[in-house]
Amino acid sequence: MISEEMVEPPVVNHAKRTSTRSPLVIAAGLPASFVKQLNASSDFTILELKGEPSEILAGCHKLGPCLLVASEQFILSLDPRFLLELTGDGHLNKILAICNSETNLVPELDLLQLGCSGVLWTDMPVSDMHRALHAVARGELWFSRIVLSNAIRKLLSASSSRRLTPREREVLQLIGQGYNNRKIAEKLFISRETVRWHVRSLYAKIGTHDRKRVTAIAAEERFAS
Repeated sequence: MISEEMVEPPVVNHAKRTSTRSPLVIAAGLPASFVKQLNASSDFTILELKGEPSEILAGCHKLGPCLLVASEQFILSLDPRFLLELTGDGHLNKILAICNSETNLVPELDLLQLGCSGVLWTDMPVSDMHRALHAVARGELWFSRIVLSNAIRKLLSASSSRRLTPREREVLQLIGQGYNNRKIAEKLFISRETVRWHVRSLYAKIGTHDRKRVTAIAAEERFAS
């Protein structure tokens, strides 16, 4: 629940509002000067929430879909499960982190991995800030190119490390047919030690050491080739 003491009245420019609902921006734990910059645009409905992090997140759920604009410290202090609950499972809520431009070690990649849609800077021009808000509201990401490039490389690397080699695929198929290591060695004309090496690699890539589980996966042909 959000108490009346916790929620400040939304700042809305009624003269310029249309019948279409403006995107809702929830500000949490931000300097007054930054909130003032947010209010400089009539394109958004700005609402400040105060209280414990759990109360603020509950407010986002109640009022959403919304853009939660909060400090980097606030976001990093949260349990990642709270952020996943806020942004995952089909929710339309999005999170923007406010970072101090004087800090050289801003964990942009960490913020991206936590589910943030972008990073804003305390000294960025108001016009750029509003561009970022509009972009994130449309479903885009607002991170530096190098951060997005590194994230893509990391994703591709993880995918590649889990991809089976042709020999591992053969071993997996034979496991799915119920062959033990000795029979697999005979079928592929390789040593049992080599089979054990391939099996250990399979277990690591599939993420299980349960032979029955591996057999089931092989039978269903669910693992990437």
